[in-house]
Amino acid sequence: MPPSCLAIDLLYYAKPNEHLLVHKLRDYAKHIAQFNFKLLSRTNDGDITPYLAHYGKSHWMVCGPYSLYHQVAQSAELIDVSLSSEHFMAAPLPENNDNGCIEQLTVKHNNSAITVDNKQSLLTQLHDANIPVNYGCGMGICHQCQCVKKRGIVRDTRTGELSDNAEQLIQLCVSQAITDLELQA
Repeated sequence: MPPSCLAIDLLYYAKPNEHLLVHKLRDYAKHIAQFNFKLLSRTNDGDITPYLAHYGKSHWMVCGPYSLYHQVAQSAELIDVSLSSEHFMAAPLPENNDNGCIEQLTVKHNNSAITVDNKQSLLTQLHDANIPVNYGCGMGICHQCQCVKKRGIVRDTRTGELSDNAEQLIQLCVSQAITDLELQA
């Protein structure tokens, strides 16, 4: 089939009602007969694996977090489908101190206070404590989990860089507590 006749089927995962450029996708589908798309979310539609079986004779391309890539790659291998990919994953968390000890610290977030450690990301620990915070990719790319650090010091897990004690904008997913903190959504 000539390239101009190849069908393109897009399975677009995002959080419910947070798909971007949907109007453009609808416009493409309206004007390009070979283009189709589905708006999906893990919350409403589950994992991607059941959707992939419909595209067994196609070349697959996947872009997204490693967990999505891994599911698609496993399915592609099972049914012998060619796959191109671009995926990303969170950087490993660096050690916070020379002795490797886990320290317990207090984080005040809006009207809540929790105890956290200096090893996990703030986002992970706020989620574990059932404190509602905005988040997106969970690895420092989308900036959905930004909040204001009113006081305290955090470490950026990507660079190891320490913040100062002053007020500043931080990303919860790539920040570890180094001192007690006060955060504001």
